[in-house]
Amino acid sequence: VAADGYLVTAGEDAILHVWSFASLLSAAASDAAPPPRALRTWTAHTLSVTDVAVAECGPHSLIASASLDQSLRVWRLADGVRRCLHRVEASAPLTAAAIDPAHRALYAGTSEGRLLRSPLLHEPAAGGAGGGGGGGGGGGCVV
Repeated sequence: VAADGYLVTAGEDAILHVWSFASLLSAAASDAAPPPRALRTWTAHTLSVTDVAVAECGPHSLIASASLDQSLRVWRLADGVRRCLHRVEASAPLTAAAIDPAHRALYAGTSEGRLLRSPLLHEPAAGGAGGGGGGGGGGGCVV
């Protein structure tokens, strides 16, 4: 999956890697170049990663990963955070991941053919008629 100059890879080893296209192209163009190194590596999944989805969220790219370990995890590309920012547990292995284009929700498909939805935005507090708090205009990213 590609995101703003980066390539996100994952697979049976349960590890997600983020690569710079520039470093990949540079290494491919020269036999003498050292092998490229991943910019980010995340290892929180315990079984194969079956799908990855990428979405922009303000200045940050969000990455959602679905796994046979029955979890959907969200990562942020923009900074060096090594931990999962958001996790959704399912009752069956996950085979697909998607992020709502308006950044309202995460979606995951299970091996049983079911679709799961999890809110991605922080929901504004209900009934807060007076008082300050909260910037205007809807929610923000879960991260």
